[in-house]
Parts: sequence; structure tokens; C-alpha cells
Amino acid sequence: IRNRLYEDVKRWQVKKPEDELWTGSKLEQVLELRKDDNFNFVLGGFNESANQFIDASVGIRDRQLKKARIIAGVGFTLAALASVGSAVAFIQQQAAQSQIILGMTRLTESLLLESREFDAMREAIKANQKLNHLWIKDANTRTQVELALLNTVHSLAATNALEAHTNWVYGVSFSPDGKMLASASGDNSVKLWDTNTGKLIKTLTGHTNFVNGVSFSPDGKMLASASADNSVKLWDTNTGKQIKTLTRHTNQVWSVSFSPDGKMLASASADYTVRLWKWDADYLLKEGCDFMRQYWKYYLPDDQSEETMCDGVG
Repeated sequence: IRNRLYEDVKRWQVKKPEDELWTGSKLEQVLELRKDDNFNFVLGGFNESANQFIDASVGIRDRQLKKARIIAGVGFTLAALASVGSAVAFIQQQAAQSQIILGMTRLTESLLLESREFDAMREAIKANQKLNHLWIKDANTRTQVELALLNTVHSLAATNALEAHTNWVYGVSFSPDGKMLASASGDNSVKLWDTNTGKLIKTLTGHTNFVNGVSFSPDGKMLASASADNSVKLWDTNTGKQIKTLTRHTNQVWSVSFSPDGKMLASASADYTVRLWKWDADYLLKEGCDFMRQYWKYYLPDDQSEETMCDGVG
């Protein structure tokens, strides 16, 4: 390789053209050889002209590498900028589409106000289709489309209106299985509705003033109603018959609610109290026997057998 190098050095020394310099594997070989101690000690290494040739080759190589790195960096930067530009343009396009969809939902509202329900429905469905084609769906746009659909569907679905009360409706409650709805009204009644058909099942009467609220028991077999007549009434949802009237409140009762296990009912009243009514048989028996024991401290039992009827209770 040294002999070949010397031949190329002679040609290069005439005009020193850059295209005569070595590159690639040939240059790497002579560079390794120049660093070899045995080659330098035994064979004397390369002469001065060869070393100048090698150094010039290295210089050309380094300049080419630097230029390639600069070109690559510029290319990468331009590619990154192009990607960012594309992303920004895409986001702007998506935002513009969202504004168009929001405009469609506003048009839906206007059409409903003009009693043009079918046109409103058409516009709401188109808005939903456009929303489904968006890659970026913001929460507000999605909510407005859902509300537009909700309003138009409810405007067209007349069967969704349950009409039988003759005064304001103050409260409603679904049965646990969702098949029945109870409504409380200022006409002093509670009505039970079939949620699938919208038909009236039963009317529960017995309150003497407004009914403010209703609540189903967890098993759906019992309904509690709160009334402005100061009472809470319990109803059998299967027969519609009144089971019990709870009358400890001294002012109207606003609302009622069953506990998750169905063993307790809470009632809220304008008499500034919340009352808890318990259905657990053991609890009620204990309370009853505690009362009787206090009573027998001052009054003798009517029958001697009564003295032992609460033995083992509590």
C-alpha cells in the first residue's frame, strides 16, 4: 500500500488536485499504518511528501463530513418545522370544524323556538355526524351536540310527557328496577307510571294536602310519600293500598328517603327536624318492651302473663 501511495503522491504533487487525494477505506488503512510503531521503526514510516498527502486527504475528509452534518441538520430542522406547521394547521382545521358544529347546535335551538322540530332534528343529526368525523373532540362541543339531540328528541316524543296530575308536580322517583315511576303532586295525590309505555298504573290518594316527595324502598315493594299535611304515608306498590301513616311531624314534610338496606326511612320537615323511622322487627320489639318495662314500674300489668312477655328481649 505504501508503494501505491507514493505513486499517487507523485501525481498529486504536480498540481495538487483534490480529486487525487485518498478517501474511504484507502485513507483509513494508511492512517492505521501511520500509527503502527513497528511500521515506523522497521520500515521508516512514510516520507514527508506522503504525510502531506495523507494530511491533505484527512482535511478534505473532515470538511466533507462537516458539510454533510450541516446539510443533515438543516434538513432535519426543515422537516421538524414542516411537521409542526402541519400539526398547527391540522389543529386549526379541527377547531374550525368545532365552531361549525357549535353553530349547527345553535341553529337547532332556533328551529325549536320556531316549532320546526323536524328541521331541528335534521340539523342535530348532521351536527352529530360532523362530530364523529373529528379527530379532536373537545368536551364542550360534544356536550352541546348531545343537548341538541336531547332537546329535539324530547320535543318530538310526545309520549314522554306523563299528563294526569291537575296541579304542580313536586317530586318524582324511579323504582329500583326502573320499570315504574312515582310522581308527587300538589293535587294531593301520588301517581305510579309504567316507564316503558308512559301509561298511568295507579293513583294513590289519602293525603289531605300537597304531596312534596316520594321514595321507593330498595326492593321496590313499598313507596313512601311526604306531604304538607304533616304526615308520611307508606304504600304497597303492588296493590296501591295504604300501609301506614307516620304522624310525628308538627309541620309539613318536604322529603323522604329509604336507607340502602330498606330498614330505615328518613323524613325532612318544616318543623326543623329529620326523623328516622326504623322497620327492623328486633329493634321495634326491643323499643316496645323497654317502654312496657318503664310502664310496669308505675302500673301493675292487667294480666300476670304480661310480666313475662318481654323476657329475653333486649
